[in-house]
Amino acid sequence: MAIDGIVKAGTETKWGISEESTFGAVIEDNVAFVQMEGPVPSINEGVIRNIDYKANGSRIRLDTDDYFTQDGGIRVISFSDLIVRRTMLADLLYGVFGNVTEGATTPYSKDFVWTSSTTQPDYSASAGYFMTVAINRTLSSKDRKYTSCILRTLTLTADLTGDGRLRASGEFISGFSSTATANLSGTWAYSAANYFNCHEFSQKQINNVDIVLYGFDVTFTNNAVRIGGNSSGNAESYALPQYDVTGNLLVKWDTATDDLLADSKQGNLRELDLQVGSAGVAGHFAVFCDNVAFGDVDDEHGDERGHAVNVPFTALFKTGGGMCTATVADGSDRSW
Repeated sequence: MAIDGIVKAGTETKWGISEESTFGAVIEDNVAFVQMEGPVPSINEGVIRNIDYKANGSRIRLDTDDYFTQDGGIRVISFSDLIVRRTMLADLLYGVFGNVTEGATTPYSKDFVWTSSTTQPDYSASAGYFMTVAINRTLSSKDRKYTSCILRTLTLTADLTGDGRLRASGEFISGFSSTATANLSGTWAYSAANYFNCHEFSQKQINNVDIVLYGFDVTFTNNAVRIGGNSSGNAESYALPQYDVTGNLLVKWDTATDDLLADSKQGNLRELDLQVGSAGVAGHFAVFCDNVAFGDVDDEHGDERGHAVNVPFTALFKTGGGMCTATVADGSDRSW
């Protein structure tokens, strides 16, 4: 048999993002992409398919009855175990928060805020942050490209029994028809090779009390959906109807954490403050929640580090304060 005997390794495929300036405008194949350090995402192309049985005079599905379209659909690009490089974290946070305030001088600290007065960007007017997500598949004109993506969810975590580097998972969405025939020819490179080392937390507090942190995850969700449809069947904008911040802390059980079970039963709201690095210095990353409500706090007796407590939480707005702020100082002037 005459086969194609060339084998492509799975690791030859790479993926990346490129910030767009105009919502819905297809980005060219020859632009530069920031390469992501992690496994290739899984993708739901959002194709609407109808091959149902019809009253067509037959007992079988007929080829004349099938219907396939990307119009009105939404593409979901799910990724996991992405190692977060320093100058890439702001893109991820902006992509899910939809807003940013950037400092005018070095280290160009960027604040991402959800509070009771937060609205959302008008994507149709090219406000906010959106990007092309691309999969470089190594065969000419067989690359995949997704237009005007935002993040619907973003989870940040770190393995504190391993290398401690901040990692991300989540979902990009695109309300635009995708292509699988791109020929990506621009420069591909990782962003600055600095990492956020979560073995080096400079602050880890619940209600201004220091805790010993064994592990954590925090998830930002904007519940985004596509809205409208233009003459090509693509989205006219996105709606971000609800903002949620949830997560879990695994902490050492001691005098600083022994009241958390009671807090979870009584509905006592607490402040949460996690920071890596120093404020105002490149390499700083922080998540601050004015009020968190605890879920079912429970003991963890199997950890080799000793008696621990699992602390699930949900951020709530604090009257006279806010809900959640994520801060990144990456030394990169993005003019946002």
